[in-house]
Amino acid sequence: MKTTWTLLAVVAGLCAAMYANTALAGTGYWDSFIVNLTPNGMYWTLVNGGTGALGDPLVAPDPAGGFVIDAATPLGGVAFGFGGLDWGTGTLETNAGAYSINHFGASQSPYFVSVTLDSKTTVHADTNYPSWGTVNNIVVRPRLAGGGWGNPIAPTWVVSPFDPNHGTQVAPGLASNVTLDSKAIGALEVGQQPMGIWGASAQLPTALGYKVDFETNLYTWDSYDLAGGQGPAGIKITVDEAGNANGIPPGYLSKDPTGGLPGKVLIYSLPFLGVAGDVVIFEDSLGGEKSDLIRFTGLGYMIFYSDIGDPDLADTGLPTNQWPVGNPKAVNVVEIGSEGGLNYAKYMPTSGQPGWDADMPDYTFISDVPEPATLLLLGAGGALALLRRRRAA
Repeated sequence: MKTTWTLLAVVAGLCAAMYANTALAGTGYWDSFIVNLTPNGMYWTLVNGGTGALGDPLVAPDPAGGFVIDAATPLGGVAFGFGGLDWGTGTLETNAGAYSINHFGASQSPYFVSVTLDSKTTVHADTNYPSWGTVNNIVVRPRLAGGGWGNPIAPTWVVSPFDPNHGTQVAPGLASNVTLDSKAIGALEVGQQPMGIWGASAQLPTALGYKVDFETNLYTWDSYDLAGGQGPAGIKITVDEAGNANGIPPGYLSKDPTGGLPGKVLIYSLPFLGVAGDVVIFEDSLGGEKSDLIRFTGLGYMIFYSDIGDPDLADTGLPTNQWPVGNPKAVNVVEIGSEGGLNYAKYMPTSGQPGWDADMPDYTFISDVPEPATLLLLGAGGALALLRRRRAA
């Protein structure tokens, strides 16, 4: 058999930190994202977290610091793997990219493609370090007898029988999408994710081989002992009206869980519950014109409302059920910036205020969305360095 792979393009999102493929002892095992193309079987029939015998490590080097594409994986065939950078700093790590793997030989063979998130396979497995994500636009093409690749086929996906909370979602087709543990989004970091194998596999028609193209949007927490009361000092979070974020996953549109507006609103997931309440942002001075309102639900979510104007995701209007002036559930801040330039508000809550947590979050709310390069520049600065979270000494 011959195995080759090609990196088409790595499209790093605003939250995606890129690291070197460095093997670090003890990393990349607890939660592993795997996309595997092999003649040997569906993923969970091969590993000891399912009905097989294989244990960690499943790809080499450890998928620590970035993705790994292993053409000599114990799974057989070729495997893409990602497991985060490390497990001791309490960092939310991401992988966002477009990839291609293929495997073929001189004779016909059955093939299996699997897209999984595995937190169960030993030797390293526990309920810490929640992970989640999506593998999108999965396009599968058979190897042609004369060389090259044929037209895409639509795999018949089978959902993992080792999914403990029904967190796998599959959108089949010629460009399939697989969501891996949708229940973990916004989860806290200790004891919040059961051990399991999320994902789907498909047995492909007998062929000389296959090529699989796919895109990733993956998230993984590493070790961070909330139960012990230890947390990183001053976790920094920046969000804007368009759904961009640093320090947390990007925002998304969904039904307002607080009843503030009847339609969909821009919601961000937080790595902690946070104190419920509103942060009201005024344009020029306190008591002047309100431009934005940030609502913390107290259940690990933050809603960004903005006055109706530009076609940004947050421009749905301000909620109708605001706290009255003087109520401790409402905090007022004034926007920083000038007309036509970058406008934002800084907010660091104290104990009991909206959005507060023992992690001591430091928020930046960008109301007039700059060019992406500007947001990246902000994220690289000392006050807004948002890609790393380090545990307090």
